[in-house]
Amino acid sequence: FRQAAEGGYPRAWHFLGLSYDQGTGVEQNAQEAFRCFLAAAQGDYTEALCQTGMCYYFGHGTERDYDRAAEYFCRGAEREHPRSMTRLGVCYETGDGVEKKPRYAAYMYHRAALQGHPEAMLRLGICYETGVGTEKDPAIAANLYRRAAEGGYPMGRCNLGVMYFFGQGVEKDLKKAAYCFAQAAEQRLEHVGQVGHE
Repeated sequence: FRQAAEGGYPRAWHFLGLSYDQGTGVEQNAQEAFRCFLAAAQGDYTEALCQTGMCYYFGHGTERDYDRAAEYFCRGAEREHPRSMTRLGVCYETGDGVEKKPRYAAYMYHRAALQGHPEAMLRLGICYETGVGTEKDPAIAANLYRRAAEGGYPMGRCNLGVMYFFGQGVEKDLKKAAYCFAQAAEQRLEHVGQVGHE
């Protein structure tokens, strides 16, 4: 990857950054990962725009900077990148790096959810469950949690279990609630085992 990256291929910089981030084939190094993601983003590689924003948002390999994170998420969102749209939505929901605008956050989650992004479905479901940024609608929330779970997002399954437990947006069913909780726990353990860290 390094030869291709130094040869001017932004995508190679991105994959080299992933290698450093995960310690795959090289010693794990968050600062070097960030440097690679930034080089890829400066080369206009869309996925790297989001990854660079994540580094700034969480202070991973660089100092935490919500303003810069939001800038990179915005650039990715302009290209309809679903993860960037979701993360930009988080910024607008929390007010990190931008003015807090819950309705715009829900809008960004909706756009990303239309592309099948499970985290966006989960977050949009929370908006519908709580009435933050949109009208309160537990049935829509339950459906979004189900779709997030089907997309491999454990918290979607867990939140769906809560809906079954309390009978919100779905008929109360303690057996289905227990099943959802067990599946979420199992899925979460598998996910952590695959990723190694979050």
